[in-house]
Amino acid sequence: MTYNEVGLRTGNRLFTDQYAVLVDLLRTARERSGLSQRGLGERIGRSPSHICMIERRQRRVEVVEFILIAQALECDPLELIRTLMGDNQAGPGSAPDRAKPDRGHHAI
Repeated sequence: MTYNEVGLRTGNRLFTDQYAVLVDLLRTARERSGLSQRGLGERIGRSPSHICMIERRQRRVEVVEFILIAQALECDPLELIRTLMGDNQAGPGSAPDRAKPDRGHHAI
């Protein structure tokens, strides 16, 4: 097993670069909303450690949970998906530009 610079396993196809961008979008939205991991967890009925595991890419977000999180952050889930797709126009498996989620061109 190999690990990256922050101690997360690499080579896991479930946690792709595209998924990392999705998690970054959700974390950025949470931070912009002023909510802590605890606050978001309370809004969606999950523990702070659940939110932490999502943000550290140790737990996958299912579609229904993604929508619930986006709504709890007062974000449009479809706009987040559009942003994700715009960040990954080069296709599956390509490395997205990590700076894009913070440019302010999305709805969060």
